[in-house]
Amino acid sequence: PGAGGRAPGAQLVVAAATSGLLAVAHLFFLVSGAMVTRMGLGAYAWRALTIDSTAGNQARGLPKPVGTPAHEAQGAGLALHALRLDLVSSIALRPSPEDLSTLTAALAHGRAIRSLSFAGAGAVDQSSGADLGAAVSALVGLESLSLSSNPIGPQGVVGLSKGLCALRAPFLAHLRLSRCGLLDTGIAALGQALLTAQLPLATLHVASNGITDYGASALALGLGSVPLRDLDVGDNRLSSMGPAALVDSLAAQRCLERLRLSANPLRDEGAEVLGSKLWAFPSLRELNVGDTGCGERGCAAVVDGLLRCPFLTVLWLHSSTVTGRALASLTTNLTAASETLEEVYVHGSDLGDTGTIALSQAVAQSPVLRLLSLGANGVRVDGARSLAGAIGSAQVHCSTLHTLLLRANFLHGAGAAALAAGVARAPMLRVLDVADNAIGDWGASSLAQAAATAPALDTLILTGNSIGDDGAFALAAAIAGGARGPAPARLRVVRMDRNDVGDAGADRLGRALVAQLEHSSAPGASRGFLLEELRLADNHIETAGAAAIAECAAAVGAMVELSLSRNAVLDGALDALLALVRRCPYLNRLGLRGVPLSGGAQEQLVLAWAGRSPGLLLVDPPVNLRGGWEFGPQPRPPRKSPTGKPTVSFSNVVDYLSDDEGTATSADDSSALRATVVKLY
Repeated sequence: PGAGGRAPGAQLVVAAATSGLLAVAHLFFLVSGAMVTRMGLGAYAWRALTIDSTAGNQARGLPKPVGTPAHEAQGAGLALHALRLDLVSSIALRPSPEDLSTLTAALAHGRAIRSLSFAGAGAVDQSSGADLGAAVSALVGLESLSLSSNPIGPQGVVGLSKGLCALRAPFLAHLRLSRCGLLDTGIAALGQALLTAQLPLATLHVASNGITDYGASALALGLGSVPLRDLDVGDNRLSSMGPAALVDSLAAQRCLERLRLSANPLRDEGAEVLGSKLWAFPSLRELNVGDTGCGERGCAAVVDGLLRCPFLTVLWLHSSTVTGRALASLTTNLTAASETLEEVYVHGSDLGDTGTIALSQAVAQSPVLRLLSLGANGVRVDGARSLAGAIGSAQVHCSTLHTLLLRANFLHGAGAAALAAGVARAPMLRVLDVADNAIGDWGASSLAQAAATAPALDTLILTGNSIGDDGAFALAAAIAGGARGPAPARLRVVRMDRNDVGDAGADRLGRALVAQLEHSSAPGASRGFLLEELRLADNHIETAGAAAIAECAAAVGAMVELSLSRNAVLDGALDALLALVRRCPYLNRLGLRGVPLSGGAQEQLVLAWAGRSPGLLLVDPPVNLRGGWEFGPQPRPPRKSPTGKPTVSFSNVVDYLSDDEGTATSADDSSALRATVVKLY
């Protein structure tokens, strides 16, 4: 926003509307409701509308945008009241509680609305559920309703259920109510509504609602005639009776394709019941029973049941005991007899080297396996050597593996060197994640040499491996091509957060970017392989190193994401950073969190960024760009597992450790977070 609180884009929209040139199918706003009204948009009928209200941000504790007067932060209610909604088909709002009553009244005119989302708003509570239900009942063409992450509670969902029962034309196919505090009372009311309304639901998400077996059994009564394809009841308190009731109820339709039961205390008894009933779902494509406290017996029962699901493509068995008979059944599924299983997640499953070796033999024979997640399994040198033999085998079957995740194991330098031998020959391997394995410079150099000859590798994740300048030199040589020959590595993404790279390593990496461009521009050279993402957060890079890498990236002009967060970069690198922002047309994320730039330097960066396409400029404190506050991903906190021990799911650990722009903004917070995750693993 300028001095008057008006976004530069507002004048463009108004000018286009005045000249009769405005023909917009989708309009997305990250501005205050008062600004939308002042822009004169009420005279036009929009087909899709997304407004992220300033008042809603303030309600969640986010700061008010810079330069916007307090009286202008009136939220999205006024904007929706002013806009014509008779032709709007999609609305996604995060309103404040004060705006919700205005919004529900405005929805009465949304006769063409097919998709409505208040997810993450936190405004829909127990008292407003009835009003929202009444408004929803008037939406004759509603197909998708998302209210996840709102404190609706049992009483609120009762009012909402009445609205679902009163739908004039029941076309609702997608209903998402995760993290709404429904409990058994609320889920029972929802089940009764589904039974009464006979909705053609294809998607139902009710994860993280404190549901027990009683609530699941009540919900099952309403699902008997529902053609459900996607059911998510993860992170609740289901054991054996609840899942059995749900599976029995859905068996009549035989069309379920995705079932998520993760983070429920199923244990062996519940897993055995589930495995015995999977034959009723021949169309099942994805099953998630990870982190359910299953031992060897329960895992074996589930995997045995999957033999009757001929179309299963994705299997989650993470944080379970995949050993003995369970491991034998899994390897059977991965062999040539199974022609559909494409993704297997068994991180945190106590495989060790013995289990990894057995699984590697099956990987080499799998005809379609594309992703294998083996993080936090205690894999060491022998397991790495076995994996290298599997992915680098001359057999045609292994050519399908394109993602190998080995985060948080015990590879060290020797294991990385053993793995590199297979990576160099893997015909389709594109993503390799060996973060938090303490591979050091030796392991990084081995993997860099493998990346230089790998036929398809384009993403290399080396986060948290104590890699210094020597490892950075080796990686730079692979990127540049160097003395190896004219062809540089095909790497597009390199993540080296939380290492020991200094100015010398950063300078060499920057010069490698220029050399890579020169190689790709040479006559007869293959084009299109330029590094697009480079993360160097939490290293020992100072002003000179940051300036060198920014200057080289600006000269190449291909960088999409660059992170230098939590490095000792001072104002001396400002000119190089400004050149990077101005000369890289594709740059959409620049990480400078925890960097001691002065306020004047940050202001110049903000002004330079305002003249380009929207993206994420991450500095401290966060700045307002294009009318909305921009933040990095917000990882969820650790939770309790069914066994009572604190756990972090592998996807959350990826968010914590692989993305340097999380919630930790200081070195102390980052160190504490890393120590917590390591302890949990």
